[in-house]
Amino acid sequence: MSTQSGSGMDAQVRGQVALTDGGCFAIDDGGGPIPVVWPGGTSLDGDELVLPSGARVAVGDEVEGSGGEVSTSDFAEPVPEACSSSAKVLLVHEIEPA
Repeated sequence: MSTQSGSGMDAQVRGQVALTDGGCFAIDDGGGPIPVVWPGGTSLDGDELVLPSGARVAVGDEVEGSGGEVSTSDFAEPVPEACSSSAKVLLVHEIEPA
């Protein structure tokens, strides 16, 4: 996946904030939106995500950070169907505006 470089859960993640067809926030590196499990402390304020650092991002904003791909079956709670358009999601540990 070109959204990541490196390996494992410390891979670089970079792309634009986007929405999946189901309306879930995602990251798009040009290959289509990839659903994201955002870092703990991330919240939603209107149409913006408020990141743990307090920075705000909206659809179309560039972001970069670290994380990795995980299977939707790896979660104890099911990933909402609207957010699991693929069998994998990005589990993001750190993210900031690029």
